[in-house]
Amino acid sequence: MVNPVILEKEVIEYKEPEPIIEEEILEKNLQPIDMNYDIMVKTNLTKEDLVRTLGGIRQGIEPYLDAIVEAEKVYGINSLYLTAALGYESGWGEYESGYNNISGWVIDGQFYNFNSRYECIMTTAAGLVNDFVPDTGTNIVNVANRYCQDYGYLDTLLQIMSELQNNL
Repeated sequence: MVNPVILEKEVIEYKEPEPIIEEEILEKNLQPIDMNYDIMVKTNLTKEDLVRTLGGIRQGIEPYLDAIVEAEKVYGINSLYLTAALGYESGWGEYESGYNNISGWVIDGQFYNFNSRYECIMTTAAGLVNDFVPDTGTNIVNVANRYCQDYGYLDTLLQIMSELQNNL
């Protein structure tokens, strides 16, 4: 017969777990899509929300939604507006106007070349806030008319924004 080995049991003291601090969940802030739309009212949409706005199509812009959400946090530019404008300008990420330029951003009459599409998005957001808003205000009509003078641009942009918002 083998002698059993008796091990001493270690006493484990119970400790209350540290509370999990979750990132604050901000309430979504959606405006009516109309001529009074303010491009500087934050939506508080997440990347997942913006993916949903794309409605299973328009996925070409999806890789850049993190940058769009970041642009709203950093510069205060409305992420729904920015998603619609960038999508419209780039054919939903399919086309560039200059290297990595999905916003159609022009400096001194020339399409600007960016090192990355992230840089394009952040530069466009900063430019809208620092160059457009002081001159035009935050109303989408004034901003859109300065951004692109093409006939129907504003109406198409508002239609795209409505479609995106309806997918939420």
